[in-house]
Amino acid sequence: MLSIVTLVILTYLAFVFFSESMNPFAKPKLQLNRSQWRYGRLMALAVFIGGVCTIFLLEIGSAELHSAVAVGGAIATSLYISHPVSGLARA
Repeated sequence: MLSIVTLVILTYLAFVFFSESMNPFAKPKLQLNRSQWRYGRLMALAVFIGGVCTIFLLEIGSAELHSAVAVGGAIATSLYISHPVSGLARA
């Protein structure tokens, strides 16, 4: 149960960091803010998918903590890099 609560908190913090907005459910009116908001939602989804994979490996796959977190982090990072508006593509 604690891991699910932690996953929800990490997902929300990822949204706040990437979108620079506090509410993931209220769509901003300005186009620039809307694209940042959409980007924040996509990156929060990447963190959520990586976290679900980590929890799955820990609970069902009975993997060690370090390897499960590494796989989940790798999945979230690959989803981050594959997005066309990621930090690496902007530079």
